[in-house]
Amino acid sequence: DCVMQEPPSQKHIERAANRGVADAVLRYAASVLVLSATGKDSMLSPIDIAESSPLVEISDTSQGALALRAVANRLCVPRDMGAPSASIMRGVLSVIANRLDASA
Repeated sequence: DCVMQEPPSQKHIERAANRGVADAVLRYAASVLVLSATGKDSMLSPIDIAESSPLVEISDTSQGALALRAVANRLCVPRDMGAPSASIMRGVLSVIANRLDASA
């Protein structure tokens, strides 16, 4: 959905065009969330890990940021997940997107 150029709904949300970059940043975000729950850094919050982990290397950081923001904006509570989980996920996606924008 974060790369769908003609979405059936929420057409006002800008989507990324690069599927490979979207896949890479979403996998990176998932790894941050998993690491915060199970890894050696489990004492850190997911936001702390997203802020301090080495940033994913991708070919187009603006497309990566756009993909993450599209997912963050499209999360539906409670359909997709509960409010606390969505808040954490949106926070992680936003931190990574901001870091990608700053690295451009």
